[in-house]
Amino acid sequence: MSHFEPNAILRGAQLTVVGALRALKNPGLFTSEHYKQAALAVLAGIVIRILVAIPVCFWTQYTGNFFL
Repeated sequence: MSHFEPNAILRGAQLTVVGALRALKNPGLFTSEHYKQAALAVLAGIVIRILVAIPVCFWTQYTGNFFL
């Protein structure tokens, strides 16, 4: 932690927790639309991860090295 002050790190953690608690108190947060968007975001992330991993996997399998 040479460049970060401990107080700044603790303040950031505090703001994260307070922000999360205030967001969870929002009654409109957990709606079906919210879950639908969250599921689509997770699915998109998985698809992107697979699309990126497939060429890398084939490249390392056929060439024997990871570096392009």
